[in-house]
Amino acid sequence: MKDLKPVSEETMNHFYAQQEGIIQESVRRSMSFLDEIEPHGENAKQVITSGYEFTLKMLAAAMETGELQLLDDQAAWAVQRLPHDNVSMPNLIKRLERLVNVISSKLNDGDSKEINLYVDYLIFKIKELSKRKTR
Repeated sequence: MKDLKPVSEETMNHFYAQQEGIIQESVRRSMSFLDEIEPHGENAKQVITSGYEFTLKMLAAAMETGELQLLDDQAAWAVQRLPHDNVSMPNLIKRLERLVNVISSKLNDGDSKEINLYVDYLIFKIKELSKRKTR
């Protein structure tokens, strides 16, 4: 998986055009899961929105350059830091899987497949690092 190519300029343009809608829909869907919002209390929507915004910025940087090290670093940071912010790894994985579904619903099939390769890579890395941390 270390050899993903940068995402095409056309796909990136489509992604940027839909980015705000992707965030809004991902947050909307996440807000319907009590186990994901309870740990954050009344700040849940803000916390979840910030998480999606940051994730999409990092994904965009990785997709434009094909530099997966950016996602490796994000995954390592997430596994170390987010539990201290009451974000469990299972909930983070659910949110990223939800992001895959939202991207697939907002973009055409070709664009979503190209982009979701990167989201899938991030999910893979977080799962891998989480397993190592629990050993």
